[in-house]
Amino acid sequence: MRKWTWMMTILIAIVVLAACGNQGKTEGTKGETVTVKDMLNKDGVKIKKNPKKKVVVFDMGSLDTLDKLGVNVTALPKQVVP
Repeated sequence: MRKWTWMMTILIAIVVLAACGNQGKTEGTKGETVTVKDMLNKDGVKIKKNPKKKVVVFDMGSLDTLDKLGVNVTALPKQVVP
């Protein structure tokens, strides 16, 4: 029994140390653009990859979806708020 406890303690310590050692590089998207093309516009339209705009939601379904995507919502109509 004592051997089992030590093995589990060492295993948990290894997992915790491995999780804390993750230092991946984060690349910013500052200044990056994406070209969106459709059938009518052959050249495409260039837009910023992550534009910073205000987002307004009109129903709770859209609010849940945008919340899961990590979008900050600026405003809601008074009728929507419970």
